[in-house]
Amino acid sequence: MLARLGMAAALVLGFLNTSSNGNTDTTQSSGYDSAVRFRLRDNYKVIVPVSVSGLEPMGFILDTGTKTTMIDECVCGKLELKPVARMPLTTFTGTRIVTISRIDSLSMGKASVQGLEVTCVDLRGTFSVGSDIRGVLGQDFLARFNYLLDYRRQRIWIEEGGDLQGDHLPLELREYRDHVHCGPASSPQQEIHFMLDSGAPFAVVFEDSRVCATLQVQRDQGRADFSSAYGSRSVEPARISILRVGTESLGNLPVRLTRARENERRWENGLLPTRLFQAIYFNHEAGYVILNPRPSASASLNR
Repeated sequence: MLARLGMAAALVLGFLNTSSNGNTDTTQSSGYDSAVRFRLRDNYKVIVPVSVSGLEPMGFILDTGTKTTMIDECVCGKLELKPVARMPLTTFTGTRIVTISRIDSLSMGKASVQGLEVTCVDLRGTFSVGSDIRGVLGQDFLARFNYLLDYRRQRIWIEEGGDLQGDHLPLELREYRDHVHCGPASSPQQEIHFMLDSGAPFAVVFEDSRVCATLQVQRDQGRADFSSAYGSRSVEPARISILRVGTESLGNLPVRLTRARENERRWENGLLPTRLFQAIYFNHEAGYVILNPRPSASASLNR
Protein backbone atom coordinates (compact mmCIF):
# COMPACT_ATOMS: atom_id res chain seq x y z
CA MET A 1 0.00 0.00 0.00
CA LEU A 2 2.88 2.37 0.75
CA ALA A 3 4.21 1.88 -2.76
CA ARG A 4 0.86 2.89 -4.20
CA LEU A 5 0.81 6.00 -2.02
CA GLY A 6 4.31 7.09 -3.03
CA MET A 7 3.30 9.10 -6.08
CA ALA A 8 0.48 10.77 -4.18
CA ALA A 9 2.76 11.83 -1.36
CA ALA A 10 5.28 13.25 -3.82
CA LEU A 11 2.64 15.36 -5.50
CA VAL A 12 0.05 16.37 -2.99
CA LEU A 13 2.31 17.05 -0.02
CA GLY A 14 4.36 19.46 -2.14
CA PHE A 15 4.59 23.21 -1.97
CA LEU A 16 6.25 26.08 -3.84
CA ASN A 17 8.99 28.09 -2.15
CA THR A 18 8.47 31.38 -3.97
CA SER A 19 6.66 34.70 -3.79
CA SER A 20 4.88 36.44 -6.65
CA ASN A 21 5.95 39.85 -7.86
CA GLY A 22 3.55 42.22 -9.57
CA ASN A 23 0.58 39.88 -9.13
CA THR A 24 -2.56 41.64 -10.37
CA ASP A 25 -5.10 38.89 -9.81
CA THR A 26 -8.65 39.55 -8.67
CA THR A 27 -11.24 37.30 -7.07
CA GLN A 28 -14.94 36.87 -7.74
CA SER A 29 -17.66 34.83 -6.07
CA SER A 30 -21.37 34.75 -6.73
CA GLY A 31 -22.22 34.53 -3.02
CA TYR A 32 -23.75 31.73 -1.00
CA ASP A 33 -24.96 28.24 -1.77
CA SER A 34 -22.79 27.52 -4.82
CA ALA A 35 -22.32 23.72 -4.89
CA VAL A 36 -19.59 21.86 -6.81
CA ARG A 37 -19.70 18.08 -7.11
CA PHE A 38 -16.42 16.20 -6.84
CA ARG A 39 -15.14 12.67 -7.37
CA LEU A 40 -13.20 10.84 -4.66
CA ARG A 41 -10.27 8.76 -5.85
CA ASP A 42 -8.23 6.32 -3.74
CA ASN A 43 -10.59 7.30 -0.89
CA TYR A 44 -8.87 10.65 -0.29
CA LYS A 45 -8.08 12.57 -3.52
CA VAL A 46 -10.73 15.21 -4.26
CA ILE A 47 -11.13 15.63 -8.04
CA VAL A 48 -12.98 18.83 -8.95
CA PRO A 49 -13.99 20.34 -12.33
CA VAL A 50 -11.92 23.45 -13.06
CA SER A 51 -12.11 25.80 -16.04
CA VAL A 52 -8.90 27.54 -17.15
CA SER A 53 -9.24 30.72 -19.20
CA GLY A 54 -12.63 29.71 -20.60
CA LEU A 55 -11.76 26.11 -21.57
CA GLU A 56 -14.17 23.29 -20.79
CA PRO A 57 -13.88 22.11 -17.16
CA MET A 58 -11.06 19.62 -16.53
CA GLY A 59 -10.22 17.38 -13.60
CA PHE A 60 -8.01 19.01 -10.94
CA ILE A 61 -6.85 17.57 -7.61
CA LEU A 62 -8.02 19.92 -4.84
CA ASP A 63 -4.98 20.19 -2.56
CA THR A 64 -4.97 22.40 0.53
CA GLY A 65 -1.38 21.28 1.14
CA THR A 66 -0.05 22.89 -2.05
CA LYS A 67 0.66 26.60 -2.11
CA THR A 68 0.59 27.26 -5.85
CA THR A 69 -1.80 25.91 -8.47
CA MET A 70 -0.25 23.57 -11.06
CA ILE A 71 -1.43 23.10 -14.64
CA ASP A 72 -0.32 20.39 -17.02
CA GLU A 73 2.05 21.47 -19.79
CA CYS A 74 -0.38 20.37 -22.51
CA VAL A 75 -2.98 22.85 -21.21
CA CYS A 76 -0.36 25.58 -20.92
CA GLY A 77 0.65 24.90 -24.53
CA LYS A 78 -2.95 24.99 -25.73
CA LEU A 79 -3.39 28.40 -24.11
CA GLU A 80 -0.01 29.53 -25.48
CA LEU A 81 1.00 30.79 -22.04
CA LYS A 82 4.15 32.86 -21.81
CA PRO A 83 6.64 32.22 -18.99
CA VAL A 84 6.95 35.08 -16.49
CA ALA A 85 9.48 33.45 -14.16
CA ARG A 86 11.25 30.23 -13.19
CA MET A 87 11.14 29.13 -9.57
CA PRO A 88 12.04 26.07 -7.44
CA LEU A 89 9.15 23.69 -6.82
CA THR A 90 9.76 21.70 -3.64
CA THR A 91 7.65 18.57 -3.17
CA PHE A 92 7.65 15.90 -0.49
CA THR A 93 10.47 14.08 -2.32
CA GLY A 94 12.67 16.87 -3.67
CA THR A 95 13.06 20.09 -5.64
CA ARG A 96 13.04 21.04 -9.31
CA ILE A 97 12.96 24.33 -11.25
CA VAL A 98 9.59 24.96 -12.93
CA THR A 99 8.07 27.61 -15.18
CA ILE A 100 5.62 30.22 -13.85
CA SER A 101 2.93 31.66 -16.14
CA ARG A 102 -0.08 33.92 -15.65
CA ILE A 103 -3.53 32.81 -16.81
CA ASP A 104 -6.57 34.95 -17.61
CA SER A 105 -8.91 33.15 -15.23
CA LEU A 106 -9.40 30.02 -13.14
CA SER A 107 -12.86 28.90 -12.03
CA MET A 108 -14.31 26.16 -9.83
CA GLY A 109 -18.06 26.45 -10.08
CA LYS A 110 -18.93 30.09 -9.49
CA ALA A 111 -15.71 30.85 -7.60
CA SER A 112 -13.26 32.54 -9.94
CA VAL A 113 -9.84 34.23 -9.81
CA GLN A 114 -8.41 36.36 -12.60
CA GLY A 115 -4.73 36.86 -13.37
CA LEU A 116 -3.50 33.95 -11.24
CA GLU A 117 0.14 32.87 -11.50
CA VAL A 118 0.47 29.10 -11.91
CA THR A 119 3.23 26.54 -12.42
CA CYS A 120 3.34 24.63 -15.70
CA VAL A 121 4.46 21.03 -15.10
CA ASP A 122 4.35 17.65 -16.84
CA LEU A 123 1.85 16.06 -14.46
CA ARG A 124 1.76 12.62 -16.06
CA GLY A 125 5.50 12.33 -16.63
CA THR A 126 6.53 13.73 -13.26
CA PHE A 127 3.80 12.53 -10.90
CA SER A 128 2.22 9.63 -12.87
CA VAL A 129 -1.33 10.93 -12.51
CA GLY A 130 -4.10 9.70 -14.81
CA SER A 131 -4.74 11.30 -18.18
CA ASP A 132 -7.99 12.77 -16.82
CA ILE A 133 -6.08 14.97 -14.33
CA ARG A 134 -4.95 18.28 -15.80
CA GLY A 135 -3.95 20.24 -12.72
CA VAL A 136 -3.68 20.70 -8.97
CA LEU A 137 -5.84 23.39 -7.38
CA GLY A 138 -3.73 25.02 -4.67
CA GLN A 139 -4.16 27.36 -1.75
CA ASP A 140 -3.42 30.47 -3.83
CA PHE A 141 -6.96 29.89 -5.14
CA LEU A 142 -8.70 28.10 -2.26
CA ALA A 143 -7.64 30.44 0.57
CA ARG A 144 -9.56 33.31 -1.06
CA PHE A 145 -12.93 31.69 -0.32
CA ASN A 146 -15.03 30.35 2.54
CA TYR A 147 -16.26 26.86 1.69
CA LEU A 148 -17.58 23.57 3.04
CA LEU A 149 -15.71 20.44 1.96
CA ASP A 150 -18.24 17.61 2.45
CA TYR A 151 -16.87 14.09 1.90
CA ARG A 152 -20.17 12.40 2.71
CA ARG A 153 -22.07 14.06 -0.12
CA GLN A 154 -18.99 14.65 -2.28
CA ARG A 155 -19.76 18.33 -2.70
CA ILE A 156 -18.10 21.66 -2.04
CA TRP A 157 -20.33 24.57 -1.10
CA ILE A 158 -18.69 27.91 -1.81
CA GLU A 159 -19.45 30.45 0.94
CA GLU A 160 -21.55 27.89 2.84
CA GLY A 161 -21.55 28.27 6.60
CA GLY A 162 -24.28 30.56 7.85
CA ASP A 163 -26.39 27.63 9.10
CA LEU A 164 -23.53 25.37 10.27
CA GLN A 165 -22.97 24.59 13.92
CA GLY A 166 -19.90 23.28 15.73
CA ASP A 167 -16.73 24.31 17.52
CA HIS A 168 -14.95 27.27 15.87
CA LEU A 169 -11.32 26.12 15.82
CA PRO A 170 -8.88 29.00 15.19
CA LEU A 171 -7.32 28.78 11.72
CA GLU A 172 -3.86 30.20 11.20
CA LEU A 173 -2.99 31.04 7.59
CA ARG A 174 0.74 31.09 6.87
CA GLU A 175 2.06 31.30 3.30
CA TYR A 176 -1.47 30.48 2.10
CA ARG A 177 -1.60 27.23 4.13
CA ASP A 178 -4.22 26.37 6.76
CA HIS A 179 -2.83 25.42 10.19
CA VAL A 180 -4.63 24.30 13.35
CA HIS A 181 -3.48 23.51 16.88
CA CYS A 182 -3.39 19.84 17.86
CA GLY A 183 -2.20 18.01 20.94
CA PRO A 184 -2.46 14.88 23.06
CA ALA A 185 -5.65 14.43 25.05
CA SER A 186 -3.59 14.17 28.25
CA SER A 187 -1.81 17.51 27.74
CA PRO A 188 -4.13 19.96 25.97
CA GLN A 189 -1.95 22.91 26.94
CA GLN A 190 0.97 21.54 24.89
CA GLU A 191 -0.32 22.41 21.45
CA ILE A 192 1.32 21.36 18.20
CA HIS A 193 0.68 22.93 14.79
CA PHE A 194 -0.59 20.72 11.98
CA MET A 195 -1.36 21.77 8.41
CA LEU A 196 -4.75 20.62 7.09
CA ASP A 197 -3.91 18.75 3.90
CA SER A 198 -6.63 17.48 1.56
CA GLY A 199 -3.99 15.82 -0.63
CA ALA A 200 -2.33 13.74 2.07
CA PRO A 201 -3.02 9.98 2.13
CA PHE A 202 -1.83 9.75 5.73
CA ALA A 203 -0.85 11.95 8.66
CA VAL A 204 2.79 13.06 8.80
CA VAL A 205 4.87 14.14 11.81
CA PHE A 206 8.13 15.97 11.17
CA GLU A 207 10.42 14.23 13.59
CA ASP A 208 11.48 16.23 16.63
CA SER A 209 12.17 14.92 20.12
CA ARG A 210 9.89 17.46 21.82
CA VAL A 211 7.04 16.93 19.36
CA CYS A 212 7.25 13.14 19.49
CA ALA A 213 7.33 13.20 23.30
CA THR A 214 4.39 15.61 23.51
CA LEU A 215 2.28 13.58 21.06
CA GLN A 216 3.40 10.32 22.68
CA VAL A 217 4.33 8.88 19.28
CA GLN A 218 4.74 5.10 19.26
CA ARG A 219 7.06 3.81 16.55
CA ASP A 220 6.18 0.76 14.46
CA GLN A 221 8.52 -1.60 12.65
CA GLY A 222 9.76 -0.86 9.14
CA ARG A 223 10.67 2.04 6.86
CA ALA A 224 9.55 3.05 3.39
CA ASP A 225 11.00 5.23 0.63
CA PHE A 226 8.88 7.48 -1.59
CA SER A 227 10.34 8.32 -4.99
CA SER A 228 9.45 10.59 -7.89
CA ALA A 229 11.23 12.49 -10.63
CA TYR A 230 12.02 15.08 -7.96
CA GLY A 231 13.92 12.74 -5.63
CA SER A 232 13.17 10.40 -2.75
CA ARG A 233 12.30 10.50 0.94
CA SER A 234 12.26 7.95 3.76
CA VAL A 235 9.42 7.68 6.25
CA GLU A 236 8.92 5.55 9.33
CA PRO A 237 5.49 4.18 10.35
CA ALA A 238 4.19 5.11 13.81
CA ARG A 239 0.96 5.93 15.60
CA ILE A 240 -0.53 8.36 18.11
CA SER A 241 -2.87 6.95 20.75
CA ILE A 242 -5.16 10.00 20.85
CA LEU A 243 -4.73 13.26 18.94
CA ARG A 244 -6.95 16.15 20.00
CA VAL A 245 -8.02 18.64 17.30
CA GLY A 246 -10.33 21.20 18.84
CA THR A 247 -13.21 19.20 20.30
CA GLU A 248 -12.52 16.24 18.00
CA SER A 249 -10.35 13.30 19.11
CA LEU A 250 -8.61 10.94 16.69
CA GLY A 251 -7.83 7.59 18.33
CA ASN A 252 -5.04 5.17 17.38
CA LEU A 253 -3.99 7.45 14.50
CA PRO A 254 -1.43 5.98 12.04
CA VAL A 255 1.27 8.52 11.10
CA ARG A 256 4.51 8.63 9.13
CA LEU A 257 7.63 10.08 10.75
CA THR A 258 10.14 11.98 8.61
CA ARG A 259 12.67 14.75 9.11
CA ALA A 260 11.99 18.20 7.68
CA ARG A 261 14.67 19.37 5.28
CA GLU A 262 16.28 22.78 5.57
CA ASN A 263 15.05 23.98 2.16
CA GLU A 264 11.44 23.14 3.09
CA ARG A 265 11.26 25.88 5.72
CA ARG A 266 8.54 23.99 7.54
CA TRP A 267 6.73 25.98 10.23
CA GLU A 268 4.20 23.27 11.07
CA ASN A 269 4.97 20.12 13.06
CA GLY A 270 2.99 17.80 10.83
CA LEU A 271 0.36 17.26 8.15
CA LEU A 272 -3.21 16.23 8.96
CA PRO A 273 -5.38 14.75 6.16
CA THR A 274 -8.76 16.45 5.87
CA ARG A 275 -10.18 13.01 4.93
CA LEU A 276 -10.00 12.08 8.62
CA PHE A 277 -13.20 14.13 9.01
CA GLN A 278 -16.57 13.71 7.34
CA ALA A 279 -16.70 17.41 6.46
CA ILE A 280 -14.77 20.61 7.15
CA TYR A 281 -15.94 24.21 6.88
CA PHE A 282 -13.14 26.68 6.11
CA ASN A 283 -13.80 30.34 6.93
CA HIS A 284 -10.74 32.24 5.73
CA GLU A 285 -12.41 35.60 6.20
CA ALA A 286 -12.97 35.14 9.94
CA GLY A 287 -10.06 32.75 10.49
CA TYR A 288 -11.61 29.52 11.76
CA VAL A 289 -12.64 26.01 10.73
CA ILE A 290 -15.48 23.77 11.90
CA LEU A 291 -14.63 20.05 11.93
CA ASN A 292 -17.61 17.75 11.24
CA PRO A 293 -20.08 20.68 11.23
CA ARG A 294 -23.76 20.14 11.93
CA PRO A 295 -26.58 21.92 10.07
CA SER A 296 -28.97 23.94 12.17
CA ALA A 297 -32.51 22.65 12.70
CA SER A 298 -33.81 25.00 10.01
CA ALA A 299 -31.19 24.10 7.38
CA SER A 300 -30.39 21.05 5.28
CA LEU A 301 -27.22 20.09 3.41
CA ASN A 302 -29.08 17.64 1.18
CA ARG A 303 -29.24 20.10 -1.66
